[in-house]
Formats: sequence, C-alpha cells, structure tokens
Amino acid sequence: MTRQLFTSGADSVLRAILGGMVLAFCLFWPIRHLYVHSSYATNVGIDIPQPILFSHEHHVGRLELHCLYCHSGVEKSSFAGMP
Repeated sequence: MTRQLFTSGADSVLRAILGGMVLAFCLFWPIRHLYVHSSYATNVGIDIPQPILFSHEHHVGRLELHCLYCHSGVEKSSFAGMP
C-alpha cells in the first residue's frame, strides 16, 4: 500500500489559491486601466512650473504669431515643449 502524498485538504487549498489568483487578475486590469488613464498618472490639468516667467500676450496677441512659429512639436505632442 502506498502512502498518500498530499493531505485531503490540499486540493481545497490549491483551488482557493488558483481562484484567488484569477480574481486578483480580473481585478488588476480594470484598476490598472483606471489608474493609467487618470489625471493623476497623466498630469492632465496640472500646471507645470515654468523655468522662466513668459507671457504669450505680446507674441500671440499683438504680433498674432502662430504657435508653430516657436513650438515645432505642438501638433505632434500633448504639450508644446520648449521653443
């Protein structure tokens, strides 16, 4: 007669662990999606301190220059970037 390798409750423990892993995986992706697209992660609506105080009033307002004159990446990027 051979000895039993695993206890009778080992199957239940394995099922609980696997079920917990599936549940964690199913909860991870929606939470990750919400975080990645949140304003906290993307910094949308958060003012970034500028190294130099600069008013666009003269160039854009009075001279009526287009943004592309100084900021070449304004159409390709989510921010204008440095001139």
